[in-house]
Amino acid sequence: GRAAGGVPAVGASDPHLAINVPSVWYWSHLEWAVGGDQTFDAAGVGLPGLPGVHIGKTTNTSWGITMSMTDLSDLFIITPDPTNPNNYLVNGSSIPYSYRTEVISVKGGDTITLTIPETIYGPVVTEALNLPQPIQFAIYADFLRNDTSSLDGLLCLNYPTTTTA
Repeated sequence: GRAAGGVPAVGASDPHLAINVPSVWYWSHLEWAVGGDQTFDAAGVGLPGLPGVHIGKTTNTSWGITMSMTDLSDLFIITPDPTNPNNYLVNGSSIPYSYRTEVISVKGGDTITLTIPETIYGPVVTEALNLPQPIQFAIYADFLRNDTSSLDGLLCLNYPTTTTA
C-alpha cells in the first residue's frame, strides 16, 4: 500500500494466537469480475470454515485483526418446566424448546445424528460439556446464532470499492 504522498506504507497485525502446526490460517487470493471495470481482488489469510480474507489486502486497503481474549459467550442456567418436559421456564412463563438436528459424518464410521434443544439463549450444552444432568445449561454466543451479522463488517473489507478500513 501507499501512504499520503505515495510513500510506501506498512501495516502490522497481531491476532494474539499461538503458533500452531498445522496453522489455523489458510492463504487465499480471491479474484473475479464484479461488473464494469472493477475486479474483486482480496488476498491474505483466513480461518477454515469462515468466508473471506480476515487479515489481508485489496487494491485499495489492507487490514489486520486483534483477538484480545474477548469474552464471546455466556452460560445460562435453564429451569426445565416441571409440568411439561418439552418446555423450560423464563420469568415464570413456560416456553417450548425448539430443536435443531446436526448430522456429523465420520470418515470410516457411522454417521452421528444429534437433536439439540434450543432456548432463547442458545443451544442446551449440558451433555456436551459433561455438566451435572439435573441442571440444564444453554450457551449464548453470537457465532452460534442464525441472525448474527458479526462477519458483515469483515466481509465488506474484501470488496474493491472499500477504500478505508
